Amino acid sequence: PTEIEPVSPAGSRHVVLVGGGLGVAPVFPQLRAFKQAGWRTTAIVGFRNADLMFWTDRLGEWADELVVCTDDGSFGRPGLVTAALADAMATT
Repeated sequence: PTEIEPVSPAGSRHVVLVGGGLGVAPVFPQLRAFKQAGWRTTAIVGFRNADLMFWTDRLGEWADELVVCTDDGSFGRPGLVTAALADAMATT
């Protein structure tokens, strides 16, 4: 169970969760809770490089959309999660 009370536009059941580096770890239980509650989920996670990535497989199992960013462009979208979040907000 979760005590999260999301704020979203009327009728919207889409949540975007963002984390970078070690901040990716707390995204997972939140992502799982929202998905189990029937929400559409997008996870945006970032790492310095591909060698430091973790849990992308686990996150991908629960996210309807998973965006992986690396600062150096060695995997996924190059750059910071903030740019990916701006894009997600523009289309959501």
